[in-house]
Amino acid sequence: CRVEMFCAHFARSRVRVLTCLGPEAPAVFDYSLDVVNNIPGLGEFSCCRCGHVVGGRTIPCDRERLRKVMECVLKNGAEAAAASGDVDRMRYLLCRAELWLQGLPPAPGGAVPLSQQPSLKAFQAA
Repeated sequence: CRVEMFCAHFARSRVRVLTCLGPEAPAVFDYSLDVVNNIPGLGEFSCCRCGHVVGGRTIPCDRERLRKVMECVLKNGAEAAAASGDVDRMRYLLCRAELWLQGLPPAPGGAVPLSQQPSLKAFQAA
């Protein structure tokens, strides 16, 4: 899953992702950088494939929920990097945030962009 690969890539410790493409396919470990070619928001979502209707009920799009999760992962990673003095990693996460959030709807209500979060602004001048 693209989201699992994304979370593994930005985890604070090393996480290896094992992928198996079918019951007869061999399982292989993915490289963390594979996430660059598999942006979560650009993947196919089952909710969209079924027209957002399951069992006769309308369901919300997973892309909206996914944005919140991915922003949280990026924000927490940037805050941890800043707190440990790794300003380069913090800046990398903030500068590339929109790349990682491609294909996802904008944050509702004009939410504050990651790069403008109060918890991170103090570190940006460092």
